[in-house]
Parts: sequence; C-alpha cells; structure tokens
Amino acid sequence: MDNFRLSHLHKLQYFSAPYNDIGDLGNHWFEGGPVSLTQVDLDGNKIESFGATALASLVNLEQLYVGDNQIKDVSRSVLPNPIRALWVLEAKSNLIEELPSDAFEGFPNLKIVNFGENKLKSIPENVWGKVCRQLE
Repeated sequence: MDNFRLSHLHKLQYFSAPYNDIGDLGNHWFEGGPVSLTQVDLDGNKIESFGATALASLVNLEQLYVGDNQIKDVSRSVLPNPIRALWVLEAKSNLIEELPSDAFEGFPNLKIVNFGENKLKSIPENVWGKVCRQLE
C-alpha cells in the first residue's frame, strides 16, 4: 500500500482498517488531510513504524486507535502540534518501551490514554506534563 492516499476524500470523517497486514504507515497516507477526519482505527495490523509526520495533517482528529500492532518507537511529530480535538489515544498491546519527553505536549483535550500491555518500564512524571490533570 505504498501509494495509498486519502487526502482527496475531503468529507471523510472515519477511517477504519483494523486487522489487516499493514506494516508501515508512511507520511503519504494522510499527507494533506483529509482535515475532516475525526477518527482513525488501525488496530490489529502489523504496524512497526510511522512516518515522522504520518498523521500531522489530521488537525481535527478526535480518536486514534493503534492497539495490537508492533509499534516500538513513538515520536511526537507524528501528530499535529497542538492537536486540540484529540481526546482518545489508544496504543495498547504494542512493543513500546519508552515515551519521548514531549509525548503529550499540545494535547489540551486528551481524556483517555491507553498504553497497557506494552514494554514500558517507567513513565517519568515530566512526560505527562500538563495533560496529567485532565485525564479521566
């Protein structure tokens, strides 16, 4: 799916492709939008990595589900900064060992975070920053 692009679907609000065989989510999938997209579900694929700015154009994203994959590394640049609408971030059952120090910068409405069943050894307090007070 190297040439797969969604930016031309200007009214797309929900993209769901769980339990397929997607190994890499490059920058081109969502490059340029669609900005109408509010929910992305990529649970249960074989995603190992994201392009450095793979979801950065999804400025209205509210819910992101990337659980049950093989993600090892997490980078803040993957999502828009700030990402004002995001309130659910679900990344359970991956291979994540560490979160970057800026992992939760620019998430003013984040309420639900799930990093369960990963390989995290610790999550330093500074990683949570201001978002800690708003989580449910």
